[in-house]
Amino acid sequence: MRPCVLRRGEGWTYRYGIDFTVKAEERGPGPRVAVLEYTIRRGEEPPPHTHETEDEIFDVLKGDGDVQLRVVTSPAREDALGGWGGCVADLESTGEAVSSPPDPG
Repeated sequence: MRPCVLRRGEGWTYRYGIDFTVKAEERGPGPRVAVLEYTIRRGEEPPPHTHETEDEIFDVLKGDGDVQLRVVTSPAREDALGGWGGCVADLESTGEAVSSPPDPG
């Protein structure tokens, strides 16, 4: 594993109904942190809910009609049942890849 820096708007973006930008993915061994950024419009927000297997934090980056969010979920485990359980991995494997960050190369 190596550190990386992703600026606002950078990351692996997948279209899965709306565009989700993955800042930190959950694929890999052990508990991990998943970080996503996306924009939703009024009425697209999820209903009140809880996750039994992890914590989920929403950070409103800007907006009050079109809202740009950063969502942090931990621990993000692909094998978890009854919660997040592979959502980011599903986006990465079944969503349409739109863009990826520049190669730090």
